[in-house]
Amino acid sequence: MQLVNPSNAVLGRSVGDGTIIQDDATTSAQVLYVGDTSVVRGDSGTQFAEFTVTLALSPSSPVIFQYATANGTAISGTDYSPVSGTATIQPGSSSAHIQVPILPITSPGPTLTFALTISNPNGAVIERSVGAGSVVNWN
Repeated sequence: MQLVNPSNAVLGRSVGDGTIIQDDATTSAQVLYVGDTSVVRGDSGTQFAEFTVTLALSPSSPVIFQYATANGTAISGTDYSPVSGTATIQPGSSSAHIQVPILPITSPGPTLTFALTISNPNGAVIERSVGAGSVVNWN
């Protein structure tokens, strides 16, 4: 999918991929997938990059997994605050949202990247373990 001609906004990333997760109705294994995210970084206050971890089917029992951020061109402590922990997707839900604080910048610069990795699932298998985070610096 491609986004064009924003109104009162800046496109940090205009092209996105669509992924079909577990399209076979005969497959009973729960499948986890972490998506990519992008956020425009401002010169004051904290913005949040939100990663969505999706479960292909709503579970009948809780699905638990661990997550952690990792540096790319964005550096933990300078560009974003690192996060790690354990998340749970409860029955009746099909996703979890993980927020990563993006620290302000005082001068314009290039777009930076970092990653969120999910691991050690209980109750599911991982289809895509790494989500890319893009930090678009205002210029």
